[in-house]
Amino acid sequence: MQLQAPLARELIRRSVVVYGIRMMLGHLIGGVVVFLLLLLVLPLPSGVPPFEMDRPNTIGFLIFLPVALLMLVGGGVLAALPIITWTARGGDPTPRERRAALMQPLRQLGVHVATWLTGLIMFTALNMNLGAGMALRIAITTFMGGATACGIAYVMGERELRGLVARALRSGSGDDWHTAGITPRVLIIWFLSSGVPALGIAITAAPQLTGSGPEVTGAIGPSAFVLALITLVVGLVGMVYVVRTIADPVRQVSEAMQQVGEGRTDVRVWVYDGSEIGQLQAGFNRMVAGVAERELIRDLLNKHVGEDVARQAVEQGTALGGETLDIAVLFTDIIGSTGLAERLPPNQVVGMLNEFFRVVVATVDKHGGFINKFEGDAALAVFGAPEPLEDAAGAALRAARELREEIVKLGLADAGIGVSAGPAVAGYIGASDRFEYTVIGDPVNEAARLTDLAKRRPSRVLASQRTIDAADPAEAEQWKLMERVSLRGRKARTRIAAPRHSTRQRGFAVVDGEFSRSS
Repeated sequence: MQLQAPLARELIRRSVVVYGIRMMLGHLIGGVVVFLLLLLVLPLPSGVPPFEMDRPNTIGFLIFLPVALLMLVGGGVLAALPIITWTARGGDPTPRERRAALMQPLRQLGVHVATWLTGLIMFTALNMNLGAGMALRIAITTFMGGATACGIAYVMGERELRGLVARALRSGSGDDWHTAGITPRVLIIWFLSSGVPALGIAITAAPQLTGSGPEVTGAIGPSAFVLALITLVVGLVGMVYVVRTIADPVRQVSEAMQQVGEGRTDVRVWVYDGSEIGQLQAGFNRMVAGVAERELIRDLLNKHVGEDVARQAVEQGTALGGETLDIAVLFTDIIGSTGLAERLPPNQVVGMLNEFFRVVVATVDKHGGFINKFEGDAALAVFGAPEPLEDAAGAALRAARELREEIVKLGLADAGIGVSAGPAVAGYIGASDRFEYTVIGDPVNEAARLTDLAKRRPSRVLASQRTIDAADPAEAEQWKLMERVSLRGRKARTRIAAPRHSTRQRGFAVVDGEFSRSS
């Protein structure tokens, strides 16, 4: 669903504002770490009065603060310039703007690293007059504070920009995603929030442990303890964010999969990541879309060929050819459909046919048969294929009697019904790239001829004697044998049967364009 341009721009602006606030928060935390390490934790070299260190660093901080703000804001604007252009314009981003949105956390990380690296060089130079030991400690504290700030700002910003990334991903195919993967992210966070502070501990303790560095005031143990504590806290914060970037989408996909397992195929997950996580989210959406498409095809297949035929095709495959089966066939044809088509508008004719066939399909399904094909205003139903059916003849006869009653109740049109049973060839007929499941044999021809004859009989339903003989005795009792007749295209005479109790059709009516039952 496409958002309106003003709303989309407002959502992106909100994300950028919150993103900027979180960036400042990360750098503030980094500054606090520097302050605590420098004034309260790291031991000072012997002979360095605190005030001699405080004054130049205070002046340097006042000078560096506007420089840092300019670098952060200016560099951030330059890094986000394609995104700003996209936001101002609205609509979908260009490929360049899209890549910039996906890479924004890493681009911003580069700005942060450059800013803190400038501070490290500046403050190290300011403290060189206090000796190499003091300069080293300044470099260590600035490095550790910068690592903390960059790590926290990166994970916070990456999480905050999900909406922007999601919008950028919706506009592309997914083949040109450019962003850091899971492994680089974890390594970046580990290095910035844990690896660097641990390195600082080692650098701080190494001179005293080896005896190669200048003497310091105070013991190294408390300093190492506090450094380790900062490492644990900052590392925990960083890893929590990383874990959440992985756990959140995995949980999202897991919950969506559960809904798909319950039968829903309209479920989609929010794609807001350009790494392997985003590929997982997009892949899930493609999978569900494929499932929905297959379900649609399956539903259409069931409607076109019948559920039994479709299930057999899925389970056993399809091959041209057939097998001889004992089946029963029910054929029904509307009486006077040509005249109806001449008198009624096409849409009314189609409406009548749909109502008529709805009743036919429901009745045939109820008795275990399936509609093999519709032929204009006629329908051919098969019982006993492709799945065997106990007493297929009896089922077809019961369906014929009930169908007659339903047609009378419907009151739309009259129809003839013919029923036959016997061996026939059932299988897939056609070409290798276009075929259909059908039945061929004498029962099909006989049922069609009986239907033509039934149109001229009051009962409107006829069956052959062999169908009555093949049915169970209870159903056979519902039919009465009649005379032998000559059916078109058949040499031998056929003895016919009709239901003992049959309801006569009283016609049909169309009132104001709507079909109604006759009175």
